[in-house]
Amino acid sequence: MWFSFTLLINALFKAERVGEALKMLDVMEKKGISANPHTYNTLILEHLKVDRLGEAQELFEFMGLHGPQPTVYTYILFIDYFGKSGDLQKALEIFGRMKNKGIVSNVVACNLARLGKEGKIEKAMEFFKGMDQCGGPPDTVSYNTIMDSLCKDGKLGLALNMFYEMPEKGCNPDVSTYNTVIHGLVKEEKLDEALWFCLLKRYGSFS
Repeated sequence: MWFSFTLLINALFKAERVGEALKMLDVMEKKGISANPHTYNTLILEHLKVDRLGEAQELFEFMGLHGPQPTVYTYILFIDYFGKSGDLQKALEIFGRMKNKGIVSNVVACNLARLGKEGKIEKAMEFFKGMDQCGGPPDTVSYNTIMDSLCKDGKLGLALNMFYEMPEKGCNPDVSTYNTVIHGLVKEEKLDEALWFCLLKRYGSFS
């Protein structure tokens, strides 16, 4: 039954009948039908699409206090929204809450990749560095993503610094990490160093 209500809510939003869509939650309660995370995520998504951030946040807070707990997708919606709007501090706050709940997702890597593709390297670095203060150090996937953006932007030195920093942060370079560095070195015509990393990739202490 909740699935039918969710479809109806989505249709009402698309028809720009926001008030009626929100009333459907009351209808569901009166009928004894509990709204599940998918229903709330639909409401949040539709609010964010039209920049009704306040209403979306109210639904988010309600989920945490009274309703079904936010899912990975709920957090992704807000991190993506704040990332696109350039409010990295808010995106980091949501990331911190996600980490504190023990929820792991590749949403951070996706956000870093998008900023890199848009040429916003400084913003990507700001977001990356802020991760330490908001729930723990970045993971290997996040390192790979930011290093790839740095190499493509001609900042090979910074990428190499991050490579050597990884073990200190508890992240072991993987095959993608080595490939990113090797491609960056080849692009800069530093073939001897590229060869060294090829050997390190095969025989080195990092897995």
